Amino acid sequence: MILEDCPAVHRPIRAVEPYFKIDPVFLPGGQYASYAQRYAILCERLVLERKYDAACVALTTPARPTAITFPVRHFDFTQFAFAIDAHARRFTARA
Repeated sequence: MILEDCPAVHRPIRAVEPYFKIDPVFLPGGQYASYAQRYAILCERLVLERKYDAACVALTTPARPTAITFPVRHFDFTQFAFAIDAHARRFTARA
């Protein structure tokens, strides 16, 4: 996931709950999560539930040169690349 690193991405976003209650995981410390936090939570769940082998959450600036940060250390690009490499090696070893 790539998000623009701007104030709006870090601001807590209120969820509208007309039909379903919000999952408590999106209320860290009793407050609403920001978009950056929500994407990190989504990626964490996808990996933990084994829907994805790996995930990466990156925040980038529109400036040149672009500054790239990773809000969650275990979802940075290095970890992502290692996981994909390991998966590819397992896949080719079976062939």
